Amino acid sequence: MPAIQVARTDTFELQRQKINQIGDQIFSISQGGSDLSTGNLKLGDGTRLAPSLGFVNDVKLGMYRPSLGVFGFVAAEKNILDLSIEGGKWYNNYKLVKKVLTSSQITITSAGQNYDAGFYSDVTLTGGSGQFGTGDITVTGAEGTITNGGSGYEPGQYNGITLTGGTGSGLEVTITVDDTEIELTNGGSGYADGFYSAIPLTGGTGTGAEIGFSVGSGEITAVTLSDPGSGYTNGDVLSVDPAFDGVGSGSNFTVTVTTFPGKVTTCDIFSAGSGYTTGDVLGVAASFDGVGSGNGFAFTLGQIGFITAVTVNNSGIGYNPTDVLSVNPVDLTQPIGLVNYVNPVSVITFTGTIAAGTFSTSDTVQTPGGAAETLTITASTTIAGEANNTYTAVSGSGGTGSGATFDVARGFDGAVATVTINGGGAFYTAADTITILGTAVGGSSPADNITFTLDTVSAGGLPVAIYKVVESGGNLSYLITEPAGISNGDALVRTAAPTVPYTTNTVNDKNKYFIDSGSGQQLTPDLTFYVGNKYSFNISDSSNSGHPFKFSIHPNGTHNTVTKSGITLTENTNQITVSSNTGILLGMSVGIDSGTGTLPFGTLVESISGNTITLSANVETSGTADLTFTGTPYTDGVVTSGTEILVTVGAGTPSTLYYYCETHPNMGSEDGNEAVITVDPNNPKTFGSGFQLTVNGVLETEPIKTNVLTGDFAATSFTGTSGTLDSLTVGTVTASSTVSANILNVTTEINSTNLNVAATSVSVDSNLTVGVVDVNKTTGDINTTGVLKTTNELNVNDLTKIDNTGKLRSLGTSDLILSPATGRVAKVDGLSALIIPKGSTLDRPGLATVEDGAIRYNTDTNQYEGYNSGTTSWSSLGGVRDIDGNTYILAELTAGANDNTLWFYNDSVNTVRFTRSSFEFHAVKELSSVKLGIPAYTVWAANTPVTTGQYIKYRNNLYEVTSDGTTATVGSEPTHTSGAQNNGTAQLTWSQLAVGPITFNDAEEVQIGPFKNCPLVIGQELKLDDNTISTQVQDLIIQPNAGKQVIVDSVTHFKIPAGNNNQKSIAPAGPGSIRFNTEIQQFEGYSGTNWSSLGGVRDVDGNTYIIPETAPAANENILYFYNNNVNTMQLSETDLDFTNIDTITTSGGNSLALDTQIFTLNSNDTTIDNTDVNRTFVSTTKQYLDLGLSSGLNVDPVLRLDNQGDVYLNTTFGSGTFNGVKVLDGALKEFELADYKIKSSTFVLDKGGLESSAVVLYPSGTSKGCKVTVVSKSSSGKRSMSEYSVIDNGTDIFHSEYASLNTSDDQYTASFDFTASTEPRITLTLTDDHANADIINFTVLVQEIK
Repeated sequence: MPAIQVARTDTFELQRQKINQIGDQIFSISQGGSDLSTGNLKLGDGTRLAPSLGFVNDVKLGMYRPSLGVFGFVAAEKNILDLSIEGGKWYNNYKLVKKVLTSSQITITSAGQNYDAGFYSDVTLTGGSGQFGTGDITVTGAEGTITNGGSGYEPGQYNGITLTGGTGSGLEVTITVDDTEIELTNGGSGYADGFYSAIPLTGGTGTGAEIGFSVGSGEITAVTLSDPGSGYTNGDVLSVDPAFDGVGSGSNFTVTVTTFPGKVTTCDIFSAGSGYTTGDVLGVAASFDGVGSGNGFAFTLGQIGFITAVTVNNSGIGYNPTDVLSVNPVDLTQPIGLVNYVNPVSVITFTGTIAAGTFSTSDTVQTPGGAAETLTITASTTIAGEANNTYTAVSGSGGTGSGATFDVARGFDGAVATVTINGGGAFYTAADTITILGTAVGGSSPADNITFTLDTVSAGGLPVAIYKVVESGGNLSYLITEPAGISNGDALVRTAAPTVPYTTNTVNDKNKYFIDSGSGQQLTPDLTFYVGNKYSFNISDSSNSGHPFKFSIHPNGTHNTVTKSGITLTENTNQITVSSNTGILLGMSVGIDSGTGTLPFGTLVESISGNTITLSANVETSGTADLTFTGTPYTDGVVTSGTEILVTVGAGTPSTLYYYCETHPNMGSEDGNEAVITVDPNNPKTFGSGFQLTVNGVLETEPIKTNVLTGDFAATSFTGTSGTLDSLTVGTVTASSTVSANILNVTTEINSTNLNVAATSVSVDSNLTVGVVDVNKTTGDINTTGVLKTTNELNVNDLTKIDNTGKLRSLGTSDLILSPATGRVAKVDGLSALIIPKGSTLDRPGLATVEDGAIRYNTDTNQYEGYNSGTTSWSSLGGVRDIDGNTYILAELTAGANDNTLWFYNDSVNTVRFTRSSFEFHAVKELSSVKLGIPAYTVWAANTPVTTGQYIKYRNNLYEVTSDGTTATVGSEPTHTSGAQNNGTAQLTWSQLAVGPITFNDAEEVQIGPFKNCPLVIGQELKLDDNTISTQVQDLIIQPNAGKQVIVDSVTHFKIPAGNNNQKSIAPAGPGSIRFNTEIQQFEGYSGTNWSSLGGVRDVDGNTYIIPETAPAANENILYFYNNNVNTMQLSETDLDFTNIDTITTSGGNSLALDTQIFTLNSNDTTIDNTDVNRTFVSTTKQYLDLGLSSGLNVDPVLRLDNQGDVYLNTTFGSGTFNGVKVLDGALKEFELADYKIKSSTFVLDKGGLESSAVVLYPSGTSKGCKVTVVSKSSSGKRSMSEYSVIDNGTDIFHSEYASLNTSDDQYTASFDFTASTEPRITLTLTDDHANADIINFTVLVQEIK
């Protein structure tokens, strides 16, 4: 390729052309097939002396092709390295160099700023020439300097002081305020010697300082400040009044203030807060010192979030001096803290439709109050025909509430006996008047209406907070509240509007997550995560137990499932078709519920295209199956450690996450309203920057070196699969030097001072000597003058081993045998104890292995025992014990118990025991004395075959079987005490008594139950308990010997049975029975046929008598007359009381005269007063006074007067019922006939005050209409009269004014409407014809047509 010359004299255009031509030629090189335009460069082979690729400044250094497929490197015409497909050839020594970081050779050259304060471990160091280096880094939150110490502050040290001002918040410091301190600068002279205290200082800027000191030789020394005073400044020179010593001849004493009293001198940051910037000037609240008199303090912030220390954690490799390192700022951020809680809530839906906005989270709700609780009846009637009837759940009207129902019960006379609350309703208030219509309780309305007053009503429930209001389509969907404690169908009210009820439809109590992100607990809040931040969820609160907190890309996490049935699976394809993709989400796991075909474990939904679902793996085997798609946990960047869940948010974190409980569904809120975590890549945080770490030097080592000349290979460690060495000689080896291989073969010897050999197997084909240990190659014997020691175990032919706990064990089926030489013994040479085998009875060795001489300790029986092959049994080696070991005596219950008790066991049951003070019966509960010398016997048992000559014992008797057979059934036991009797099919002949006496002798007394807690029962019948003799079933009989008597030897009295009439027949009486009758207060005796009084006036059957007092010593001075046990009459000093006599008759005459002026009935309930000469007065204290007549079968009231002065006429006279029509009322405002009623009302209105009033006209349901007359008279003299006719149809009112008369203009207007009870009423309203303050009196006369 010819050279192209570019001359200096060429024009710029010619130069441009030549340069382009040169460029074209460069990229058109074709020598050897090169083409630079396509990046294809081919070199010649070159030689060792002239490499084909060299360097301008070192032409002998380069590369060439020594032979086919070989790449050669040369320097100074010397071969360095050949590389080929077969490997590499080094022609000289080579070494691997390791250059690592050290803490002593790094320097922080820039501390950076805005990193989060804290200590960070194992942070990756970025930049530089190396890799893998990490460091432990300390970030200091802030630093600052006192730019003004201020003045006037109270001296002391103050911790936890929050500084004010600046761009951030939360910076806390420890502040020190100087106190006054002084230094003696001149002791003066001429002062009187002595010790002085509380001497005031003079001079300076302050006041109140006092000192103490001593004076020697006229000079003041040993000065102490006893009162610092106030207001002094640094450098003040102070003195004292020379007269302090009483002489006044001294002078020149001075002390100097060396501190800055009242000034802040130190300010140390211990919590850096957040949001501050360099240069912020901060102050402090004046009151921080508790006084508040200081001012002027200023603290200026310097560096914020800067790195103050770095220690190398992992030294990495490949670093060089002058490397400049830094960090990823994300690695130096503190996690944002959140605290998790789990709290119970109520999820509440309501019946009907409730508009959105009705509830808010600032509301509280509660169960309504005002349920009726107690009441007092104020009015009711007696309906004889409804006697004893009850009416259940009757509604009442009136009052402020609604919904209450009542149960009404009438008594025997038809009067209302009780009104009880069936359902309390709600919203009532105390003193509400409730009316129950008479028609609902067997009568008519309003005559038989029942009215009552509510005395008390319930209070409302406790308010509960609303956590969440969920609304949809303009209506309320549901509320989530604190636990409401209510059930489906209960009512709730807003606390702010307690009279408006909302009926619940469903109430579900469940647990929800609450998260505190710094402003208190919030129910399942939505969260925002920023990329680059870390978030720490604190789950230490005990409420989190059992509720694992997890994340997912799917709402409700693993609880989000959907099943698709009949899905066709085709082998080796990753697509399936579903009938509907509803509920299927990307990333869901896919599993087979049932059917055929298989999917790989961990198969996920990769994509969704219509109803075609692409899976993350191919189907393994074809089939048709039901598939379940399940939400999956999200775990990338999520680390759970103890009580913390740390989430690191990176660029790959999904944009939306959900949190849920792994165990319980819907704890992250309800389906369709799950709490959302939004991942925002636009992080507003200012991350740290500017940190630089300069590497001043590195630690350089050569872990691998070779010497081609000697063949030496040096490495820190070597690991390989095998190695064969003729000789390995090691001089000095450190503890870290290791030969590691799968197989290590040494054919001669190993000589090492300290070599650690780690290999799967080591084969030494020679005798081996390691120090004083010799291993014989042929025999395998090991000889040593030292100690054989292992930290694991020593095994002998898999038959015996000594393990690392010091135990000598046999292995497999081998016994462990100690076999001394013939004539010698096995000796345990010790001073403590030999522990032999111990275990339960089940742990005994089997017959195939146990031998004579075997001994052990039985933990079931707590006995030493030995084995006897002759009887093939174990027996106790001490104490009293039978062969099978279940009957024995123990001297203490457990070894070492030292309870000083003998324990007797029969068949392994503790029957009795002897203590030092008592003989105790445990399982044995029967004490018997069997007669000695009687024939052998068996105890009688029912339905048991017996043979002739056999002896049978039943209780105290012994019987001989004199005829074969089977004994009788239970209940037919033998009891005869002479001769022969059949028992079942057998014959039993009484033989003799089978028991003998027990004699207590030589005892002062036999005590039974000295502590009154042990009754004595004899023959299961007679019971002696303390001082009481009683029987269990039968009569108690005291039977002296013939001709003897029963004597009660006492000087007090003998108490006989006492009781009422019913009690004397509890037990059958016999002739001679006596008792005291507590009903008739008489002693009585039984003749064999009747009981009769032993004194007084009483007939034989005892039911007709006279007693002088109702109880002994009652002393009423009354004679009580009883006929047939009924107290018929009582005669006192002043009265004859006909207690149960309702008829007084005269015998032989036709008249009975009661000569008295006042005759009262029923404790003054009714009185006939004849004291006035002109009139007879009849009165009653009851509600009604009825006057009646007999009408055939009935005696009915004709006229009734009530206690309100009202007069009623019975319109149903002669029917046996009462229906009272009020003829006249007590105020003479009403007059009523059967079909017509007149009533009047009066009221007062005043112009400018109460200007209207209403009058109810008639009950619409029972009356047809009315005529109304209204008359008014004002205080100004104006009068008016109007008349109206009024009817209604239950919905509308029709009225006509047919007369009107006024002394001036119309003085009022009239309007008509219904009351809440659908009763027509008239409302009268004053017109402007009246002047302000006019008083107008109204009378309204209503003529009601029924």
